[in-house]
Amino acid sequence: MRRLVAAELLWGLEDVPARSELSLRSVSQARPHASPRRLSEGRMSETELSKAIRDALTRRGFWVERVNAGKTKVKRGWLYGAAIGTPDILVIAPVYGWLEVKVELGKLSPEQVTWHDRARNFGIHVEVVRSVEGALRTVEGWVAARREQIEPKGAA
Repeated sequence: MRRLVAAELLWGLEDVPARSELSLRSVSQARPHASPRRLSEGRMSETELSKAIRDALTRRGFWVERVNAGKTKVKRGWLYGAAIGTPDILVIAPVYGWLEVKVELGKLSPEQVTWHDRARNFGIHVEVVRSVEGALRTVEGWVAARREQIEPKGAA
């Protein structure tokens, strides 16, 4: 049973390999940064969850970009990324939007709240997601809403 939980975290419910193909060893080989013990206990870091979400969205055919915000000390000074508060993942589909990845108890920083509010005021999709399944539902919801705008039900 633990093997199925680990697979659900990594691949999403629809993408779980057949049980005969699945083992914690194969899961850890697919994601060497995620230990089998952490996965089997259902605990992932935000980094591990973000990677699993990006992989699942990419398999579904979405264009996904990881975004680094803030600045990092490098050999000759500082490397500047996106503005502080920028969400973790940019998803490009028939629509585009941003996903902020948080683990179960993770909270938004004040800069993230400000960024999200500003983006929404411009009509940009931005959501906090806490699982692979939640991310897939969110992005597929954006796509469905866009299709509805383009092709309203009952129009022929």
